[in-house]
Amino acid sequence: MKKEGQNSRSSDGGFSLIELIVTLLISSVVTLAVVGFLSTGLKHYQNVNSETLLQMESQAATLFLTELFQESTDFRVIGSEAYPEGISYAVEVQRDGAHILALTGKELWFSKVAEGGTDSEKLSELQTKGRSKAFLANYIDDFVVRTESFAKAVSDANGLVGVDVRFQVGGKEYYSNSIISLRNTRKN
Repeated sequence: MKKEGQNSRSSDGGFSLIELIVTLLISSVVTLAVVGFLSTGLKHYQNVNSETLLQMESQAATLFLTELFQESTDFRVIGSEAYPEGISYAVEVQRDGAHILALTGKELWFSKVAEGGTDSEKLSELQTKGRSKAFLANYIDDFVVRTESFAKAVSDANGLVGVDVRFQVGGKEYYSNSIISLRNTRKN
């Protein structure tokens, strides 16, 4: 016979199988909600991080390119026949000597090179300097100077040159389009 006030649970105070299953089910639902929330937060952070990287790279590269072309005394797009393996676009800029601006993979490199010599030799010299001495910007998918030479920029557009750069990282793209006024056009 049961004594009054005694519950039907066994004397060891354990939980029944149904109580354990309900507890696990509730815990699973809560865990899934927390993981979903954290996953959404992580995706948002990655998107914001990608956009921030692209904007920083774009601003730094655009400021540098604007100053470079404004102060140049001459420039020309180097023909693709001179490109060694690894370079997909290159521009030679005259500004206190010869400088090469080249797209290598997804990086934009810039460095002073020796005067004279062939285009291939200048591009090889840039590659020899390597990333540590020539790196300018990262995440670049495309880089184009919209005129072939300084003389063409002066005659066709009153000393204006267009520079288009497309940056991409983590599925995000950012375009930078600049129209740069050449300051040294009166010297030529």
